[in-house]
Amino acid sequence: MYSNLSIKNRAAVLESARDRSFASALFYGTLERKRTLDEVLRPFLKGGSEKLDPEVRAVLESGVYRQLFLRTGNEAAPVSDSVEICRALKKRSACGLVNAVLRKTGSINREEIASFQSQIRLSVCDPLYEKLTAVYGAETERILEGTLIHEKDGLRVNTLRVSREKLQSLLTVEGITAETAGLPDALLVSGGYIGTEAFRRGLFHVIGIPAQTAALALGAKPGERILDLCAAPGGKTAVIAEEMHDQGEIVALDKYASRIRIVEQNAARLGISCIRAVTADASGDLSQYGEFDRVLCDVPCSGFGEMAKKPELRYKDPNISADLPALQLTLLENAASRVRKGGRVVYSTCTVFPQENEDVVSAFKQRHPEFAPAAILESTGEGERFFLPGRDGSEGF
Repeated sequence: MYSNLSIKNRAAVLESARDRSFASALFYGTLERKRTLDEVLRPFLKGGSEKLDPEVRAVLESGVYRQLFLRTGNEAAPVSDSVEICRALKKRSACGLVNAVLRKTGSINREEIASFQSQIRLSVCDPLYEKLTAVYGAETERILEGTLIHEKDGLRVNTLRVSREKLQSLLTVEGITAETAGLPDALLVSGGYIGTEAFRRGLFHVIGIPAQTAALALGAKPGERILDLCAAPGGKTAVIAEEMHDQGEIVALDKYASRIRIVEQNAARLGISCIRAVTADASGDLSQYGEFDRVLCDVPCSGFGEMAKKPELRYKDPNISADLPALQLTLLENAASRVRKGGRVVYSTCTVFPQENEDVVSAFKQRHPEFAPAAILESTGEGERFFLPGRDGSEGF
């Protein structure tokens, strides 16, 4: 199960927002720093933490995380709480071990972690660290440090229903401070927005600034036909619809019916009617859908730009995604086959590896000289915009 789904299911049983927030911080933080935490524990456990019962190991890791990274002023709490958790899990035989180990790790300070090997200190698996280093060299550490910084979440104002200024005012009344971002009708917030009346009324949707940039790069206009090739969960689709003033047609494809339902639910909450969500494999024949003025090709990718949001990616071997560029090129060519002469195709990913980004675009350009790069928002090069953790204050995109 993905980390976000796992914590969503479990935190929902907690009554207070404070408890839900603490549980989320502890869960994500422990998973994110898992390799570092295991290294801290290693000297105090025979054979390391790998040989422990999985639940006991998790209790120890979360206890150390609280000691090192989630300090609340009560130094005894991580020890006593962890022992109580062991009892609740019916692991009474491990209570003595947990108590003894956490009393020892409590004397460690974060400065000692600086001596760990880079991949351990930054808590990523060796294959991922090696691949990042092969691409980015000395910049790798800054990138990985950037993934350990949790930036504010991006919101998109639903301009079909409210202005940016009015939404900011409404959120302020509900205790949420929303800052303006670098894009029109984009906001940045620290959390707590899902339960607001503004959310229930469909006055905004949650989507990062890089993803908003990809959607806006399409340049969609009212009355046009747009194809969103791999649309779910529908955040970029909604941005496009808002830019079109909900006038025209967006054909939103996704391979899985369950994900298409999410696109439909999002559109319904936002009051958008121009989206036609269709379950379809975008790597197949798309001629039945006709031609389009613009096509967004936000392809399935390895996702390593999103490590800050999906910490389980830190321990995923990137080499198992070696077959993705072939699929991505197929999808890009399918996108290009559906666009009218004079139209625009936007290709985007949420990863940081050139094999899935520049190399795919380069292969496409060699095969299709009839296409040329177009200027886009905040361009850092002809026809491209590259977001990088540790440099742009965002996820990789």
